[in-house]
Amino acid sequence: MSLGDTSNEIHLDVTSPSISISPLGDVLFESSFRDQVLEPFSSVTNSSMVDSAVEKFETNFFDVRITSSVESVVSQEFRDAWVEEFGYSVDEYREVIDHLEDIGIERNAAVYEIRRSELSAYLRQRSVNGVQVVDVLSMKPRTNWHTIPEGLKDKDRQPWRFRRALSMLRLPIVQLDTSADPLLIIAPGLVRDSVTHIFRSAFKGEILHHQIKSKAMKVWSGSCAEIRGADFNNQTSKRLRESNWNVQEGVNVRSIVGRVDGMNFGDVDVLAWRSPDRRVLLIECKDLHFHKSPSEVAEQLSDFRGGMKSGRRDLLRKHLDRVEVIREKSEKLARYIGVTGPLTIEAWIVFRNPVPMLFAWEHLKSQMSITTFDQLGDI
Repeated sequence: MSLGDTSNEIHLDVTSPSISISPLGDVLFESSFRDQVLEPFSSVTNSSMVDSAVEKFETNFFDVRITSSVESVVSQEFRDAWVEEFGYSVDEYREVIDHLEDIGIERNAAVYEIRRSELSAYLRQRSVNGVQVVDVLSMKPRTNWHTIPEGLKDKDRQPWRFRRALSMLRLPIVQLDTSADPLLIIAPGLVRDSVTHIFRSAFKGEILHHQIKSKAMKVWSGSCAEIRGADFNNQTSKRLRESNWNVQEGVNVRSIVGRVDGMNFGDVDVLAWRSPDRRVLLIECKDLHFHKSPSEVAEQLSDFRGGMKSGRRDLLRKHLDRVEVIREKSEKLARYIGVTGPLTIEAWIVFRNPVPMLFAWEHLKSQMSITTFDQLGDI
């Protein structure tokens, strides 16, 4: 597992491609990424997660309301997207889980083996699409470890990564062979945890884009990202106003500097200024998914290098270009915000939660500042 992460770190250029063997036979790699970024990031995030868990602890004792159908609690738009993505309704998945648990209760077993034909006969009497739902949730044999289904990526099979499509949390029923009547291994508790996880991830728009097959679910996921981004922009603006900043949200660069030929510079998420000291903050707000594994952390760092990635500007480069064109036309910015005199224009990125970039920012400190939402009052 460790070597798999190290391989990804080397490919993403956060670890030097050098190797040595210790006298005891240990495989050693250059460790600055883990020492200077991963360990302090893990320490901060673990502390943040504990604090969050403490704040929410009392919710563990709240009564859970059981509903016979999700129709009263989930929008039609999401229910339609779920069916288009996963084939059958949320309630059909819930019903199948109940039946799988009933089999376990009858057998007095938390984990059991069953032939598909036997399971099909059982479900056919109780659920219209039961066996089809089981097929969707089944981890089927592959010809070899490196073979992946069409539409997925190599990272979806790498066991050192989280959020994999080819994982027991996404495909919790194990099909042991490819015969006409394969043997299945079923742990009903795992199946329930899996469907709960899939539902929560889909509802929050957190399934990785390349793993989504249907147009409707892609639209839903995009809408979730837009709502989440707009909400964080609004919270950032509110916090700055409380600190006596003048604030505007979602300001298009053209509104400030006029027409710019060529590149589309997009919007400044939050534009903040104070007239007395003529400070102007051009803020990019980012509410990112929490990355856990070394490979995920390395990938996130690669998105914020301020350069090109796969022939396109990375997430940081876009904001740096935006800031550069506004600085070049600072007199137009002064007119836009109604401030006279020379401006001090500062580029900022505000993250909702701690991110690895907080510990790997030395090469960009001269161009941009970085902070988290909790530290916003210190700007």
